[in-house]
Amino acid sequence: MESLVNDIEELKQQAIPPLTDTSAPLDVENVQLACENQKLISENSSLTETAEEYEATIRLVVSKFRTQVIKIQQAKKQLNCSLRKDDRGVNKLRIQALQYENNNIRSRLAETAKRECDNVMVRTLEKGHESLKGVEDVVEERERDVPRQVVTWEGGVKVDGEFLEKDGLK
Repeated sequence: MESLVNDIEELKQQAIPPLTDTSAPLDVENVQLACENQKLISENSSLTETAEEYEATIRLVVSKFRTQVIKIQQAKKQLNCSLRKDDRGVNKLRIQALQYENNNIRSRLAETAKRECDNVMVRTLEKGHESLKGVEDVVEERERDVPRQVVTWEGGVKVDGEFLEKDGLK
């Protein structure tokens, strides 16, 4: 341990004396360099402080920017979700409109089918009526050929099962 203390003392004696030491010869150039060095050190410390302030400001701005980016991303996600919901709503409205249109088409088709059925029935009845006209003529001719059954009594006459009063005969 004593040797360590001795080594330290020797190093102190060999060390370059500080600038304030009056025992060392002062050189004008050394003094100018020392002053310039001191000036640069003070400028460096002020620049370091300014750089630290700028760095803190930049960190703050970057932090705010990241916060805004996160908010924008969240808003975008919400917008996409709401758009998907709106798309679902729009699709539901489209489906309802198509269903309404289908119902209208079905009702129009049903009305058209009913009209066509009615028209077919009317045509069939008309054709049947026309064909019956010929039958009626044939029946009338046959009725003329068939002798009538006439029953007479005091109050009137019975012709083919119908009662007629005497005044109704001619």
